[in-house]
Amino acid sequence: MVPTPQVWPLVQSANTPPSPRVLLSSAASELVNLRHAWEQIMASPAKETEVTTILAKANEIDIKLVSWSYWVPEHWMPIAATIIPQSVRNAGLWRNRCDCYSDMWIAATWNTFRDCRILLQTIMLSCLRILSPQNPDKRRVTAVQNTIRKIADDICATVPFFLGSQIESIRMKSGLVEYPYAETRPVTLTHTQSAPLMGAWHMFAYLRNLQNADLGLPLDQQGWLKEQMERILVIYFHR
Repeated sequence: MVPTPQVWPLVQSANTPPSPRVLLSSAASELVNLRHAWEQIMASPAKETEVTTILAKANEIDIKLVSWSYWVPEHWMPIAATIIPQSVRNAGLWRNRCDCYSDMWIAATWNTFRDCRILLQTIMLSCLRILSPQNPDKRRVTAVQNTIRKIADDICATVPFFLGSQIESIRMKSGLVEYPYAETRPVTLTHTQSAPLMGAWHMFAYLRNLQNADLGLPLDQQGWLKEQMERILVIYFHR
């Protein structure tokens, strides 16, 4: 198991704000341990006390992850695109949503945060159903399901930022792919050069995880995700 600190580092000192990297890394390491414990419990008949403990820990880690999103610098915050080329729309836009980021690394970090939160929600959902198989807490179950869908929408909104209008592999050529942008966050030369090479790679795992049927995403979203995964396979794996 991955060792985790006994005290959550909400502050580094009285006057120093916590580092977003430290916050996210610490929460993610706790999630590794939680997932390991959860898999062990699921391998045998689960005891109510064990499931209750897992549920409480999942909720605790989720709160810490949410706190991470409040500590990130302003330039890390996603901004809704104001200009979306038609070629980008044709390639794939989920519910007309598209967020722009300062760079791909920041966008990928946000998706790691979202991916971790979705895993936590699935664990919590399973716990709720195990604790009350005949009559689960509908209010809590609905809240968790809504959270999963919202986070999934946020991940889908990063697809145009990473992939733009790209629908095939482009090697070492810039300017062939169009990207959405906001008036306060234009497309950088670095992005136009690196995204055609790395954008599909960044999105692959996150979209694959969203295809998990247990998430209960809407059928039209499942279909859209399938199309985008096929698009990534063409771009990245030349299929």
